[in-house]
Amino acid sequence: MEKLEECDVKPKKSKIKAFRNTNVNVKLKGEKKKTLKKYSDITWTRNGDKWNPKSDGKGKFNGFVIKKFGPEDAGEYVGTIYIDQKGVKSFCEVNIHIEMLEGSVTLNIVNSKELSKPQRTGKELSIKCEADIVNVKLDDAKDLTTSTGTGCPPT
Repeated sequence: MEKLEECDVKPKKSKIKAFRNTNVNVKLKGEKKKTLKKYSDITWTRNGDKWNPKSDGKGKFNGFVIKKFGPEDAGEYVGTIYIDQKGVKSFCEVNIHIEMLEGSVTLNIVNSKELSKPQRTGKELSIKCEADIVNVKLDDAKDLTTSTGTGCPPT
């Protein structure tokens, strides 16, 4: 059996947290792009099962992209990398943990008693509320009153 050198490939991030329906980009580093592109063979597993990034996203020579990330995509990914560059052979494994962030919004109507009474037609109505927002990706973090979709500032 031939002796393999340890290669220098490592994940750019070994732990990734992602929101549902976003693209997750996994990148590898440590070897020149030319080496990974021309001389490497990378196989992947997800949670111990053989996995092909081309079937669930976009395979790249230095990683992969999971499109529209969902709960079924979360888990442990292991890349087995074999490089044969002009007779110099090396091998290594990379481990990447991808976790799905679950978000929640709790809305509290401060003036609910006032609103539960009969209201006059044509009279302006004000709803006073507080929003508790956890792990929610906002469209515009500078304008929290409209980004939450609630019209309420977060608490």
